[in-house]
Amino acid sequence: MVEPRDLEIDPFGDREAVKDWCDGGTEFGTGILSHSLCSLSLSCSLGQVWDVKVKSTEGCQTLVELKGPHGLSLTTDDMGQVKCGVTCSNANIFFLETQCNGTWVFRSLKFGTYLEMLENEVTCLMKTPTKCSMWTPHLAIHPHVVLYHLETKCYTRLLPAQHQLCTDSPLPHSNEFNFILHFEKGKYHLQTSDLRYLSLDDQLLSKRSKMTAFSLHLRPGNMVSFHAAHQRVLYPHGRTGILTVGSNPPDLFQYFALKKSKPWVSMKTASKNYLSVNYGEKIYARFDHLTRLSVFQFEATQKGEMVRLRSSDNQLLAQRGQSAVLADGKDVEGVTYFGMEWNQGKLALQAANGLYLQVRPIGQVIASAQEPGVEQEFTVRLVNRPFLILRGRHGYIGSSYRSDKLVCNNNMYDIIVLIPCSRGFYHFQGKNGKFWSMGENYNFYVSGENPLDFCVEIRGDNLLSVLAPNGNYLQSDQSGILSATDSTLSPDSLWEF
Repeated sequence: MVEPRDLEIDPFGDREAVKDWCDGGTEFGTGILSHSLCSLSLSCSLGQVWDVKVKSTEGCQTLVELKGPHGLSLTTDDMGQVKCGVTCSNANIFFLETQCNGTWVFRSLKFGTYLEMLENEVTCLMKTPTKCSMWTPHLAIHPHVVLYHLETKCYTRLLPAQHQLCTDSPLPHSNEFNFILHFEKGKYHLQTSDLRYLSLDDQLLSKRSKMTAFSLHLRPGNMVSFHAAHQRVLYPHGRTGILTVGSNPPDLFQYFALKKSKPWVSMKTASKNYLSVNYGEKIYARFDHLTRLSVFQFEATQKGEMVRLRSSDNQLLAQRGQSAVLADGKDVEGVTYFGMEWNQGKLALQAANGLYLQVRPIGQVIASAQEPGVEQEFTVRLVNRPFLILRGRHGYIGSSYRSDKLVCNNNMYDIIVLIPCSRGFYHFQGKNGKFWSMGENYNFYVSGENPLDFCVEIRGDNLLSVLAPNGNYLQSDQSGILSATDSTLSPDSLWEF
């Protein structure tokens, strides 16, 4: 039996394409044709990056262009040959046809022939589709996602006590909104924040199996749906929004957007009090317990130099007047951006007036300090991340084959359980229940009985750095060696999470 071919979408290298797919753009995102494309031309090779760009959509018909490295398009001719090149004709435009099993078929607009793979050769010669012309879309976005329901404009969360999923919240501000989207043998498995799997009969199971395998259907316009057998689909039911598998959903109710899981944080002062929104818009640090008004979405800029803090009421912190800080900012205002200065896991914030945030004796937060110091630093804690999946420049962090040594060039990933501890540190725990440990050469293993202290510092849009116990940053290497040998921040010490 000929299996559908894999089409992998959205690797680490192109963050703007990732944003387009996850946050409502019109592109499918960046992709990799996961077969060897060496036969196409000298400029095409295994693992190159491709964009599946939507040119137009009308009814059920979608026109796309497969755009490869250096701006070259995938083109075909009347002989069925496929190559990379520049063309001014429609030889690079394909109809994208989605099959009932979730696979994609590409039909040439100009010649009416289908893109297919026979053994190691990609051709576009047949006038009728076959199993060889079916491509399984494999999303290569970061697997840690939140599910946004397009029709109700709400996010999906786990209800642990009820053992159910529910789509009912306008903001994904806690652990329960986190999901891992696993791809395996052409199917997708949806794992919850407590590491259980949603099954086809609406149960939450401890292990992945055929009973947890959904077909993921992708549509232009940032729409995905999860399908089971017998034309059943996952969608929220009734006023409660409980997510179950059923038939004949209301129009568009089966569609979700897969979005990045943006970090939500708490910020604690040196006096152990949390920053909170008080009296509607004022920012105080008076209380030592966490509430809904004490969590903020941490919206770092691409380069990680600035951040915006969004309250659970969807208001941005803004610097007003001479030194006031209020939760009344709008997206278009420049005064909602604060400069970031990290120091051993603690964060100082510089307001638009050039001064640093600090706390007055009455607890009010203002921007009035000339220099950052202990009193101007906040302990930042992730409140919506029970675990991390880290992807660097060369791949994911995961266990090496038949060893507890950690490498950083894996195609598959390890789930790192985050255990908060004192002074803003975290302990990293592996799937085997062991803690991360550090060897003599500052390499890392999942073999420790006693936990080590790590600092997590947010450095950009879903990017972080990890400060190891020796004061150096966790770094990736093309060879796969994961180490902490340099105290200087570099691209190799940034991790998508």
